[in-house]
Amino acid sequence: MPSLAALRYDKAAYKARVLRDTATDPRLRPILNSQTQVYYHSALAMFVAGWEAYIEELVRNFFDVTANPLDPQFHAVHSIAKNAAERSLKQFNTPNADNSRNLLFQYTGYDPMNDWVWSKRSMNALAT
Repeated sequence: MPSLAALRYDKAAYKARVLRDTATDPRLRPILNSQTQVYYHSALAMFVAGWEAYIEELVRNFFDVTANPLDPQFHAVHSIAKNAAERSLKQFNTPNADNSRNLLFQYTGYDPMNDWVWSKRSMNALAT
């Protein structure tokens, strides 16, 4: 079952696809190229915002799931790491592949590189 973060990203991506598809909707013809670009730019902004929110929520979910307040030593270290992650999340405003990967790896220990494949194009993680 997908995480809540993944479900929210899928919802945002769906809305972005609606905008993108509207740009090429034949019922809107004739439409100027500049007007079509407004739809495309809006869709791109929505995809990027959705991805950024997804990555940020993954990091926050990691800390929520791994918390153990019954172990004082672990909880102290966990709190320090969580606070450092929150500071980094506030500065995370360029959610490209490198920044996303670095953020996930630094604060969760998870390297998503091998999971980033593009099945429809038969591209492996490195090519993607």
